[in-house]
Amino acid sequence: MITTAHQQVVEKEAETDRRRAVIEAEKLAQVAKIQYEQKILGKEAEKRIAEIEAEMHLAKERSLADANKYKTDTEAESNKAKLTPEYLQWSMYQALAQNTKIYFGNSIPNIFTTDIITDDQSKQTK
Repeated sequence: MITTAHQQVVEKEAETDRRRAVIEAEKLAQVAKIQYEQKILGKEAEKRIAEIEAEMHLAKERSLADANKYKTDTEAESNKAKLTPEYLQWSMYQALAQNTKIYFGNSIPNIFTTDIITDDQSKQTK
């Protein structure tokens, strides 16, 4: 009777140990599953952050490119309006006035008129 009772106690302890082991294994599996899900969620969050940063960078670059294009277009239109024959003639006079060389001779007063006359004649022949 004592041996039977002792045997039953040993069996109960073994069964309890098995149940504890199963419960511990299930607990570890659940912890691992939760950690894995957290890791996946973390990676998805990092991916979304990277996508948002890429979109922000792209939008910034587009706006800079658009601003640069607008600036270039307005400068081109301004230059078209600015490059009149009168302005070019004034620019030529300014460049000649900035010239530090001094010329001596009889044909110096004709320097301005000969260029203008030859320009007008070349325009008329075309």
